[in-house]
Amino acid sequence: MDRPVTSTSVEPAGTCTDVAIAVVRRYDRVLIGRRGDDGPLPGYWEFPGGKVMPGESTSTAAIRECREESGLDVAVVGTLDVTVHDYPHGRLRISFHECRPATANEADLAKVQRPFAGCPSTSLTVTSSHRPTPSCSSVC
Repeated sequence: MDRPVTSTSVEPAGTCTDVAIAVVRRYDRVLIGRRGDDGPLPGYWEFPGGKVMPGESTSTAAIRECREESGLDVAVVGTLDVTVHDYPHGRLRISFHECRPATANEADLAKVQRPFAGCPSTSLTVTSSHRPTPSCSSVC
């Protein structure tokens, strides 16, 4: 599933932190959550994801991070994009993986942990402030 990690810019080895993102879709909904006030980019919306551990592929990291952050087991179905972005807290190489829930069991899907929830994909619009305000439900 993983493509070789590439980027839109050339950077010396070791200057980027690799991050894997799970873009979880089910029907017309996508799994997102609002970031807490205690870390970088407080109040922004995000997909489940985080740092890739040494020796771990980005797709495996996306699966692990989604389970840790939302309680939802997913399967990776493809890689959407790999990009490098400079944030105030560092340079990240971000691998976005398209995922689907590993189960169709509605009871399992209803157990998604906050702050994550399934939101209509049509409500996700990025504004000039980069702070979309989707309307969400508790089920992906």
